[in-house]
Amino acid sequence: MLFLAVTLGFLAESLRERIVRNEKEEHFIKSLVQDIKKDITDLRDVMTTQNFILAKMDSALRIPVTRLRDINSQDTFFHHFFFFYAWTAEFHQNNNTYSQLVNAGGFSVIHKQEVIDSISLFNSFAQQQVIANGKYYLDYYDKIVQLATQLMDLPEMPPTVGDSLFTSIPHRVEFFSRYDLPLLKQLYSLIRYDKGTLVYYVSQEEEYRRNAERMIEYLDKTYNLKE
Repeated sequence: MLFLAVTLGFLAESLRERIVRNEKEEHFIKSLVQDIKKDITDLRDVMTTQNFILAKMDSALRIPVTRLRDINSQDTFFHHFFFFYAWTAEFHQNNNTYSQLVNAGGFSVIHKQEVIDSISLFNSFAQQQVIANGKYYLDYYDKIVQLATQLMDLPEMPPTVGDSLFTSIPHRVEFFSRYDLPLLKQLYSLIRYDKGTLVYYVSQEEEYRRNAERMIEYLDKTYNLKE
């Protein structure tokens, strides 16, 4: 009888630990899914702004660099340039749950190795392809700003893209303080390169969005989250 009682106690404790572990696992998975859904929503807004910036870059680059002394051409260039000079558009991954899984031992409660592998690969793509390419885009944005301040008398930046101060930026005002053709060509080169990095950045964000949708579907199916 004593042996049976000890055995039953051991089995009961093992069952309790399994239940607690399964509850923790489901909690982490649900939290991860919510983070990924937030990523998808954030990406939609970020990519809308990025595509707007790309359109402004294209419009600015269509103006020949040799025509920038003409006040009308300069005016048109500047009112396109100011949009992608004034702001950047970056994606910030919602990775709180993933950080907990890594730093707080959360992966230890996930009992399926294929789930761990899928989550790790998903996050690796975000870091290596999305976040890393975002840094390249920002690096060339910084180079544009540094060179532009040598060539133009730039006004104060409005705080947001939709700020009403944009409507108060004067027209037919000479913003260029220097007409150094080699530097102006360098500015155009930097804009083209920054545009290229942003185009690739957007393509990786789009791939991440597709990965996110597949990851949600996979976790929903694996853990029956929709039931």
